[in-house]
Amino acid sequence: MQELRLPNCRMLFGLLLSLLAWGSLIASPAVAQTPLRINCGGSQVSFPDTGVWQADTDFVGGSSWGWAPDELRVHHYPYVQNTTDPEIYLSCRASTDTFSYNLPAVPGNYTLNLHFMEGDRGAQYPGFRLFNVSVNGTQVLTNFDVETTAGAIGNALVESFPVTVSAGGSGVTVSFQTVKYSAMVSAIELIPAGPATPTAPAAPSGLTATAGNGQVSLAWNSVPGASSYSVYRGTSPGGEGATPVASGLGSPAYTDTGLSNGTTYYYVVTATNGVGEGQNSSEASATPGVIVPGTTTLRINSGGGAYTDAASNVWQADTDYNGGATWSFYGLNITGTPDPELYRDVRYSAGTFGYTLPAAPGAYTLKLHFVEGDGHCLTPGFRTFNVLVNGATALSNLDVAAQAGGLGKALDESIPVTVAAGGSGVTVTFQTVSYGAMVSALELVPASNG
Repeated sequence: MQELRLPNCRMLFGLLLSLLAWGSLIASPAVAQTPLRINCGGSQVSFPDTGVWQADTDFVGGSSWGWAPDELRVHHYPYVQNTTDPEIYLSCRASTDTFSYNLPAVPGNYTLNLHFMEGDRGAQYPGFRLFNVSVNGTQVLTNFDVETTAGAIGNALVESFPVTVSAGGSGVTVSFQTVKYSAMVSAIELIPAGPATPTAPAAPSGLTATAGNGQVSLAWNSVPGASSYSVYRGTSPGGEGATPVASGLGSPAYTDTGLSNGTTYYYVVTATNGVGEGQNSSEASATPGVIVPGTTTLRINSGGGAYTDAASNVWQADTDYNGGATWSFYGLNITGTPDPELYRDVRYSAGTFGYTLPAAPGAYTLKLHFVEGDGHCLTPGFRTFNVLVNGATALSNLDVAAQAGGLGKALDESIPVTVAAGGSGVTVTFQTVSYGAMVSALELVPASNG
């Protein structure tokens, strides 16, 4: 009879350890290490911040479509806003029925990022394009309207969802189901999940200091994620000290009063969030003194010809501009001003344009004139833009229709500005946030006349 030989204890112990290790994998999926990025409907692209996006792959059904940049510009829509990687939004996979992506992934926890951008002019009307999105059979977006959610045609939009691939799973299935018109997606990312380390906000940029009589006005650019700002002051370069003269500021501007004329003051600004206070901004300085009014008066009819207003002021035909194009709101009934024709013509851009206004040193009031003449822009946030004066943000996310109270209503904004000795003038920059920045007219008048 053949002898039955049992495995020794060491072999049994090793087998037991192997089984336990396998069981732990089933209970706690490991975090995968390699992101998957797909440029839906397009070819392979690469960016410094996100790396390589594969050419469209792993799809079932649907067809590719592209939004040509020139087409977006012709219709006065922005190229692509709210992203540093615009090329992934210029193509998409779409279907009037259903399509899907089967994304290969090893067991682990992930973040699924779905990228969208509405480029169809017809879809500017709410509810024109609606679709559902499911992830591994669970619906995550219902009656999804890209344009309404993003705020405007040409606005990049990202929707993120946590996803777990269990041991033995084959990956992640993302399904798009048309409700109305067609479903679509511009790009897909499957990123291994890991705990994000909270950080304090970045140092504010663009700090400017403008001297007045016994005061200095500060302005700087907003910092994403900041909950408040602090201002530090000194009377020597780098001597601001550790105690702020103002803290808990909710907006990127502050006027420091009660100062001595003839003394030079130095400033830095910091931003704070729930983690803590960030680094100092670059230093800016100014010397308060009695305000000396400027001597230059300049009036420009943006986008239009020479004009004499009801008060006999002469406005030059559009000049001193950099970039942009002209447009006229023909037939628009303009109210709230004795000079409606001054507001009818505009200079505009889906990106950025500006004016460089020549002016002698001194204090001025910069007056900017606007009117909204596009019916689409009655939707709050449809057209928003920033205005920077000498590099500092003076108006943030300006919505002309919302602030003026409707279509065809004149809106005037006044901004104090100083041209320092040796300065060459005033630079005014219009920066699109959504749809297109615009202006109807600009005035630069000495502060004593303003």
